Amino acid sequence: MDDEPRDRFWVSSAAGFSAKLWNAWIRGHWRIENGSHHVRDTTFAEDASRIRKNPDIAARLRSFAYNLLRAHGSENIKNARWRAALDLDFLLDIIAKY
Repeated sequence: MDDEPRDRFWVSSAAGFSAKLWNAWIRGHWRIENGSHHVRDTTFAEDASRIRKNPDIAARLRSFAYNLLRAHGSENIKNARWRAALDLDFLLDIIAKY
């Protein structure tokens, strides 16, 4: 993959908004996608989940765990999750703060 900038085109029926505002909205969307959804999928394997009965409950539990680790200040959620599984003191430290 080359490092050349690429043009992106977006189509919408909304009118009257500046390109600068559209750019901010689109970047905001991808910030959420890359900062939360991608991390949750790679760390908790959400897309590979085979839970078919009440999957929303499992999704909420994963989100709760993700939010606790982020609020604790963990930069690497995958490593923090692994550490919390193996280190009871670390897990209790996370829980005790909230």
